[in-house]
This record gives sequence, structure tokens and C-alpha cells, in this order.
Amino acid sequence: MKRMCFGTFATIFSRCKASVTNQKDLIGSMLLSVNPDYDITYDDGATSALATGRKNVSDNILLYLDDVEPKELAEAFKSSITPKLDYNKRANIILAIKDVLAADSEIADTTPVELVNGFSKSDVILRSEFVFEEFVVGVFLYVLKYTKNDKQEKNVKEISDAYVKSFDGRRSEISFIDSYSLRNGDEIKTIAADAHVMDLMAEQGGRCPNCGKTIQSATSTIVKIDKSADMLLCVECAALAQNSDELRAELAEKKSSSREQYNARDAIAMNKLSDDVRELLQVISVGEPLSQSALRMSPLKVERKVTEKQLRRKILNNVVDGMYEMVNEAIEELAAQNKINVKNFRKTIRRMFEDASDQTDNQSTIFNELVKYLYARAGMKHFEACEILISYFVQSCEVFNEITE
Repeated sequence: MKRMCFGTFATIFSRCKASVTNQKDLIGSMLLSVNPDYDITYDDGATSALATGRKNVSDNILLYLDDVEPKELAEAFKSSITPKLDYNKRANIILAIKDVLAADSEIADTTPVELVNGFSKSDVILRSEFVFEEFVVGVFLYVLKYTKNDKQEKNVKEISDAYVKSFDGRRSEISFIDSYSLRNGDEIKTIAADAHVMDLMAEQGGRCPNCGKTIQSATSTIVKIDKSADMLLCVECAALAQNSDELRAELAEKKSSSREQYNARDAIAMNKLSDDVRELLQVISVGEPLSQSALRMSPLKVERKVTEKQLRRKILNNVVDGMYEMVNEAIEELAAQNKINVKNFRKTIRRMFEDASDQTDNQSTIFNELVKYLYARAGMKHFEACEILISYFVQSCEVFNEITE
């Protein structure tokens, strides 16, 4: 049975190398492109063990993969690997890889197997236009990261010279292009044109929810984490999730939380604060706590409304020690100068809280989304002042309701 592993990948390349190139130089050069200090271009034994599927790839390569920039590696292949190949057999390489992927039942159709552009197995099988170096590097990274190469001799033996030559008559099925774009007739859908992806991007704050990396349009993949929920993951995390029930379950829990945060954020944004809030936050950011605080002895309203211990501690720290009085005086002073409408300000904050609470009952989510909205309105300045101000509104009853027993 054909299986995709490093030995299979390397053997396909070896069957398509230029006559002046030897196997150890070809395979060794591939690995050198990942770790320039790992040179086995002189070692017949080491390269043969890898090419025949008897041995796993060294940690001296695997530990460097997180530092590899896929597009840069594709450029490196263009200068160091492509010249070692028979130019006319590039299509054979593509066709053989497509055929092996189609035969490998252990790889799900939705699994990203090309890690430069994020193409799934089904994408690759159906595709006919390829940027050669980007495609082969994408598969190269996949086999290094997500496949085992030991005890694969039987599978690799199926990649015979006759097998690779069998694609000679089908080379016209493959077209080589300089870049993937809609003008090329490529079927890639850009993230900007995909409403579902845009919704996921907004919900997740533009980051992969598993590793936290910023999601790039060309290297992200939608993964179904349960029967009714999708997530947008970076290519590496998508491949992990496809093969791990445990990771998908963890992501499903995160999905529930992120959806609540997104809905709360969206509900809060429906309300509008005047620009006067910026001046108030500026005052709070430089304000000093007042010395005599009645709340120091009796901050009971917070304790009767906030059930989450960590959040309650944060709010109490923000309203005791005179901070409540300082904020109150700042509001009154700006009101006296006709710079802020206190009544409307309090009503707006209350509406924000009520709209957010319609979306989630998680107090930390509501508090944090209110803070982030103020922070955005202030031009991404005075974050601590935003926390203090929302804490003030918790104490003054605009945010959260008292829990009755």
C-alpha cells in the first residue's frame, strides 16, 4: 500500500533526478535547506536509510522546523533542489505525489498536506495548476512534521522506477504557474471573499486559537472540530487537529468561549460612546487615589454582584484605596465643564452591559469586552484607566446586577 512519508517523497524525487545528480546529494541538500549545519550529502548509509523508509528523520532537522519560513524555503528549493532534477519530470513528481496521497487512507481528505499554501489532500488531488517549488516544499514540510519514516520499507518499495515512469503520458495534465491567483483560473477562495472565514477571523480575533499565532490568509484552514462547529487554524495546528480527537475536544471548549466573547463584543459595539470618554480616561490615567475612601471598609456592592473570585479581586483593587472617589470627582468635574453628559454616559454603559449579558452570562467576558471597547474608543491608550472606569461602574451599579438570595 502506498503511504506518504519522507521515504516516499525522497524516492519520488530520486526517480526524477538529473542524471548528473546522485541520491545522497539530492536528499542531503533537501535537509540542508532546513538546517545548514546538518550535512549528510556525503553519507550513503544515512541517506539510503531515509530514502528506503528504515529510519526516522533526525531531530537535528525536526527541531528546526518551527523556525522555517515556508515561502523562503520554497525559494531555497528553487535555487538548490530544482536544478538537480530532470526538468521534464517535474510533472511526474506532482502526479506521483497526488497518486500516493489519493491512495493513503490514513490521511483525511480535509487534512492540510501542503503547508506553504494550506492545500488539503482533496485540494491537491483535484488541482491541476501548481507553483512547483511551493507545492513540493509544502508536502516536504508535511512529511517531516506529521509522518513517521521508520518501518516503511514495504510502502516505499512501491515507488519503483516503473511507477514514476507510468506518469510520462499524463504530463499534460499538470500546468506550472508562477503564482496562485484568480487570474490564473485557480480555485483558491480568498479569505476576504469568504463570509464564513471572515466571521471566524473576527470571532477569533485574527489568531489561531490553538497556538495564538496571527492567522495569514494563505496559510490558514477551516477545521470541523465537532458536528456543528468550525475553527480557523494555522496550517500546522490544523494538521494536528485533524489527527487528534483530544485536541478537537479542547478546541470545541475554546470555541464556545470565543463565540460568547465575539457576540458580547458585537452587542457592545452597537452602542456609541461620545468622544468625551477619551478626556475622562486621560484624567483617570494620571489621577491619584483620594485618601479617605468609604469603600476601603465596605466594598459590599461588588462582593454581592461578582461571583468570579479573580474578577472580584481585580475590581476591588480598582475601586478601593480612593480610586472610586477619584473617578467620581473626575466625572463630576468634567460634567461641571459641560464636557460630559453624566446621565447619558451611565445609560450607555448600562445598555452595553445589558446587551452583552444577553449574549453571555460569563462575568469575566462581559467585563473584559467592556474594557476593550473603551480602550479602542480611547485610541488604544490608557488600558489600566479603562479597567478602573469599568470597575467604577460595577460599584455604581451600571454593570452587573446584585445577586439576591
